[in-house]
Amino acid sequence: MTKLHICAIGLLWALVLAGCEPSRQRHATPADDSQRLAAASPGAAADTVAPFAQVPPLAAVPRAVQIDGQLYRAEATARADAHRQLIMRDSLAGHLANEAALNTLRTVGAGYDAVYTLRLRRADGREQFRTVLRKPDFFAALGQELVTESVPATPVFCGYLPRLHVLAYTVWFQAYDTDWAASALLLLDAGTGQVRYLGLNQRAEDQPAENRLTPDGRTLLTRYAVVAAGRKPVALALPDLLVAGTRLISARTALVVYDHSVDEQGLPRPMPRANALLLDLVDGRLLTRFHLGASRTGYQDGRAVNYQYLAPTRTHYFFSPDDETLVLIPREKPTALRRLRLGALPKFRLPQRPAEVRFRLPAGVGQHLALFADTVTGTLRYQLLKPVQ
Repeated sequence: MTKLHICAIGLLWALVLAGCEPSRQRHATPADDSQRLAAASPGAAADTVAPFAQVPPLAAVPRAVQIDGQLYRAEATARADAHRQLIMRDSLAGHLANEAALNTLRTVGAGYDAVYTLRLRRADGREQFRTVLRKPDFFAALGQELVTESVPATPVFCGYLPRLHVLAYTVWFQAYDTDWAASALLLLDAGTGQVRYLGLNQRAEDQPAENRLTPDGRTLLTRYAVVAAGRKPVALALPDLLVAGTRLISARTALVVYDHSVDEQGLPRPMPRANALLLDLVDGRLLTRFHLGASRTGYQDGRAVNYQYLAPTRTHYFFSPDDETLVLIPREKPTALRRLRLGALPKFRLPQRPAEVRFRLPAGVGQHLALFADTVTGTLRYQLLKPVQ
């Protein structure tokens, strides 16, 4: 058992023993009307580009890829298998008595198996490998009901990760005639096509996944796992908790933020107050834990993390909406984090200072919060913006 595996087990006990309390949700108190601006104030633009490579990248990835100096082409297809009917929920079972409706399901593949074929071809067209997956291969990652009811979607190639020696794909699943959806992250060995990792990438209702590579390219932090070269993936999910988000803080430090789940009656389950964990990705140690409230995306029970990175200060900025607190985590020394009550900070008033840059936090209440950071001194001022009607 690796140190990271031991840590993963230890995290569960650390959270349980930390003490639980029901989740509370509040909203930042607006400033007076004179300070509530509907539009951004002019001033220096902030450099908020994250310092770590994203997987998948924002731009489309070409299917031509160079591996060990050789040129290859990644190909992927998906098709329904009308000869293999899977167990269906009541929402689809009604179609069984209607031949026309059943034919539609059979044609699109909802309630039926599917064949996902991933090929890597050499420059001369010959196959380096062919990997074939079916819907049941995704059950453990996304759940049997969602996968069974989904219409097959072609896997999307996300690139070659050389230090992990894997080809990355995302595969989308959306239940037929609903908005219930999620995506899987699939990593294939670039030499053999063997599945190295297959797990949940994100739920449709959540903030987009922030999968990031460490600078050496040997570790991939996803929303739900740590995938490192030469090690088995370590799952970050914990019983009765939701992963609100993860963020790569430094070359070897990651932040994992948990939020409460709900029970069968739709009531929030108790959650440890110290719900945010800083982890050492190299040896698996829990560096520290603290409170960082998650935000709601506004869609179903979606979760998000109020976050922005600022390059000039080399600092990660988080906003905890339930206690109206900013958490500042320096990239160089993550454990030297600071908690600042929003109400204790000076409010922004013109003019914007020469060394100040303005940025916003993109989720939840953070959408209406503008921060002005002095890139020389690191001091902050804030401004609450009037929500757009």
